Amino acid sequence: MDNITPKERILKKIRAGLLYKNPPRLTGIDLESSVYGEMTSPLPEEFAKSFTATGGKLVFCHNKYDLIDNLADLAENYKWKNIFCWDKDLRKELDDVGFAYLSGKENLENAEASLTTCECLVARTGSVVTSSLKNSRSLIAVPRVHIVIAYINQVVPDIKDAVKFLSNRYGKKQPSAITFITGPSRTADIEMQLVQGVHGPEELYVFLVNIKNNKP
Repeated sequence: MDNITPKERILKKIRAGLLYKNPPRLTGIDLESSVYGEMTSPLPEEFAKSFTATGGKLVFCHNKYDLIDNLADLAENYKWKNIFCWDKDLRKELDDVGFAYLSGKENLENAEASLTTCECLVARTGSVVTSSLKNSRSLIAVPRVHIVIAYINQVVPDIKDAVKFLSNRYGKKQPSAITFITGPSRTADIEMQLVQGVHGPEELYVFLVNIKNNKP
């Protein structure tokens, strides 16, 4: 009878399993190719279909002037008085046209909508990818409406391409947190009824600008 503890016995089995592996039952399995079919439409169109299917609302903008006009129209339609914007480049563009916004963190709780940038957009899933270097968690969770500004060259085919996109951008200095947002916040935890806006925004907009964003 051995005197080893249950913990040591478990670790012994793990070591044995690592040393003596059973031969694979199947060989020649392709682990590199995608399990999905090829996308036949341009990436922005694929993203638009996937994004709207999740409940997101897409606004296509021809240029930055069109972007500002569409933002102003949306704010007027909703009668928003408090739009929160943290990104300094976006704030500069809004300042140039006299678009009113809030920027102090103490005003975030009173914001009716948040205006943010993103890292990239995933065409396959319709997801918005953001990070701690672009936006804080509170910016994409507290206001009832989340508006994302993205550019045509930020659309990537799949999740693995989004990971590669981030790797190429940041190298070894990766963001401390990366968030994939797929549609408005929703849950079915309450009596199996789908409810939106429980853990985040009720509405998610992407303003996709048909120009390349050359800023890092």
